[in-house]
Amino acid sequence: AAPCSMAAWPVVAFDGTVLACCNQDTVDRRPAPAHLDLGHIGSDDWETVRRRALESPVLRMIRTVGPTHLAARSGAAPHPGSYCDGCRALGGD
Repeated sequence: AAPCSMAAWPVVAFDGTVLACCNQDTVDRRPAPAHLDLGHIGSDDWETVRRRALESPVLRMIRTVGPTHLAARSGAAPHPGSYCDGCRALGGD
């Protein structure tokens, strides 16, 4: 298992979307993966964003065992590309 520490640093993107990940490709691409989308700065307060970040089972698993392990446990085939590409692809099938 390769935990992801980047999923522990919420970031506000250029359009106001708050993402659970600080990877620049994730911040720049739209649509944002649902499991990394914590809300929007224009409509969600910090308490809501924080609660979503802390209570999401998917984010907890990504931070603990990483997206590769999580995908394998779900029966998904290995995703081509980088570690972060695999994370962005979670739930996209």
